[in-house]
Amino acid sequence: MALNIHYLIVRTQDHTEVIRSLQRFLQAYEIELEPNETTLQEWELDPEDRFYRFAPLNGWQRFIMPDTFALDAEDFYGVLQHLSQDLETAVVSFALQESQLWSYMVFQDGAMQDAYVNDPESVLAALPSELAELMAGDITEFCGEVRLLSDLFKVEPAEIEPYLIPLTEEEWESDAELYAHEDDDYPLNDAHVLFDFTRRLGVPIPQPHGARREPALGEYLLL
Repeated sequence: MALNIHYLIVRTQDHTEVIRSLQRFLQAYEIELEPNETTLQEWELDPEDRFYRFAPLNGWQRFIMPDTFALDAEDFYGVLQHLSQDLETAVVSFALQESQLWSYMVFQDGAMQDAYVNDPESVLAALPSELAELMAGDITEFCGEVRLLSDLFKVEPAEIEPYLIPLTEEEWESDAELYAHEDDDYPLNDAHVLFDFTRRLGVPIPQPHGARREPALGEYLLL
């Protein structure tokens, strides 16, 4: 099953700070973010109008976002920029798209510090040629900064570097399964390896199925 998920982590001790900051940003789009007062039993796959909160880990508040609030790429960039500037902290978004692409963006104090796309060439190939030409110079630079991530998440570079080494065309097409670490659940040519990557960072993405599935602590509705 193709999985699309947008995941947000914010380095702060209080999840309500994140919610209030988001509410301030979304006012310009006439979008309201309200808590669901009913008891939350479970969270849905690919939520369209729900914003879920999960247990914080290692100083990071963790959320799953609803289809990036139906905002275009520039406005979604603005969400991350606003949060990091408004809260004066680090904000990271992760995306898993159609089980083929995964990516992340790191913002600090209103500026993007790092970004990564696992297969930028396929992103460009899916775009109209004119737009692809305009984006080629930028998107191919989304290669990930190992040292920055190592410092931000307090993990050894060797733990995360294998995930950020681009696969060759032969490796993408090979039937052989290449793993960043022997105990990973997913090979590098499967975008679900994002689950392994975030686990190495100490802030695993809540998975919708299986033994690693986590309960949501809160649910917010977009009105």
